[in-house]
Amino acid sequence: MIKNSNYAKIFPKNPPKTPAAKSGHYTPTCLAEKQVTGLAAGTTKIKDALLIGTLIEQGFDPNTIIHSDGAGQFNVFVHSLCWKHAERPLLNVKSYNGEHDKKLNDKKIAYWSLYRLLCEYKKSPCQIMAHQLDQAFNVLCTPVKNYESLNIVLQDIQKKKDQLMLVLYRPETSLHNNDSERDIRELAKRRKISSGTRSENGKMSRDTFLLGLLIA
Repeated sequence: MIKNSNYAKIFPKNPPKTPAAKSGHYTPTCLAEKQVTGLAAGTTKIKDALLIGTLIEQGFDPNTIIHSDGAGQFNVFVHSLCWKHAERPLLNVKSYNGEHDKKLNDKKIAYWSLYRLLCEYKKSPCQIMAHQLDQAFNVLCTPVKNYESLNIVLQDIQKKKDQLMLVLYRPETSLHNNDSERDIRELAKRRKISSGTRSENGKMSRDTFLLGLLIA
């Protein structure tokens, strides 16, 4: 198990094995204790909890990975985040001098270097590499001197470590959600053109039609 990380606080000691673990490549852990986190506040939280409880009762695996771009409604079960979406705040950081330019560029290079290493890790997981990647993430998020706006973004990335680095424990985790976004692009385009539907029946008809296009 990786040391010097807060993963041990949220991962159970004896998690169910994933296909990667059964193959002997790695012994991953899971976020079972977080399966009902990230729900909306108020009465909606009760409804969502009932829905999740019903899903589990009907056989839905609570260790299922839910991958997203960071939208709160998807922070349920085992939540992982898209690296390409997580980088966006870093792209919006302003630099005001040559020193800032260098520090910001160094962090961007480190970010995508770590991403590429995680892609390689997925192909052949091992404990030693997992530990190295865990430490590399900490280095990436280390604050720099005299650059507060960059440090704020780095701190936010650090807070998302468990979701961004889930792949260390679950090598089958996706690192981006480009494929999912492509799947719903047709729906987004039609919704924008038509300005939505006027009734529940219209919404059901549209969604049924688009579903047929996706699976055809």
